[in-house]
This record gives sequence, C-alpha cells and structure tokens, in this order.
Amino acid sequence: MPARVNLPTLGLLSHLYTQTIQRRIVRNLVSKHEIEIVHEPTPVSAKFPSLMFGLGVPVVMGPLNADVKFPTAFRSRQNPTIDILIAIGHQCVDFFNHLFPGKIKAETLLVANDRTSQALPAGVGGKVIQLVENGVDFSVWRSESTVSKEPNRQVHFVFLGGGW
Repeated sequence: MPARVNLPTLGLLSHLYTQTIQRRIVRNLVSKHEIEIVHEPTPVSAKFPSLMFGLGVPVVMGPLNADVKFPTAFRSRQNPTIDILIAIGHQCVDFFNHLFPGKIKAETLLVANDRTSQALPAGVGGKVIQLVENGVDFSVWRSESTVSKEPNRQVHFVFLGGGW
C-alpha cells in the first residue's frame, strides 16, 4: 500500500518552497529597483509562517484572517481527523513561525478582527492594525447627491477584489 501524504504537511512544504523562490525574486527587485516597502497579501492565515524577512525594507502583511470555527449547525459534518490535524498544527505554529520569522519580524500586520490578532504567533514585534477588509465605509462612498429618492432607479455597484 502506498504511503499517504498528509495534505496540510504538503501544503506547508509547497508554501515554503514557493516562498523560497519568491524571497529570492523580491530581494533582487528591492535591490535593483530601490523598492521601499514590500506588501505580502497572502496567505491570509495569521498562523502560516512567512519567509518575507531580511529584505532590507519594511514588510507589511495582510489582511490576515484566522481561527474561523466550523459553524455549530454543521458540526455533525466536520471530519474528526481534520480536527486532530488542526490541533497538532496549532501546537507547532510558534515553532514554525520562529524558524521562518516573517510574521514576527514584519513591520505591520493587517488583521481582520480581534480573533485574528489573538491567533498571531507569539513574539510579533511589529504594529498590528485591525481593519474591516470586507466592508464599505459609507461616509466615503455615499453622499446625499448620489442617493436616489426614486424607488425603481438603477443601482450601480463597485467591486474590487481577487479571486482564484
């Protein structure tokens, strides 16, 4: 019977391999083009380690979001094996984040909420800023001149975001 590879382990190895390549490219770009700041938007997880450190410029990471729980109404569908793997992973978070200290050494970490702030690895030294990543500030996007009083008037939406 062939050996089975744990998907979370494979994901971590793939992430670290990719980040090794990215780090080399980023260091070269920073040096060559006199870049003053690096922004690492992904992965979104506050727990996943990062190799974006020692680049010679400040690093900003995020927006991060983490520690989302399986909805209570669907707990019967949750896989207990996944729960065990996640629990083991949580025990190793600080070790891996000290081994690959991008998040610990980042100048600024952008987080979605208090839950994410609490999930950051121990020893984070940079500024942690909470922002509402999926919200709209109506004081910026709405004014009396643009609000229609007509009930059947066409509505326009603006969407900025990424995808797969």
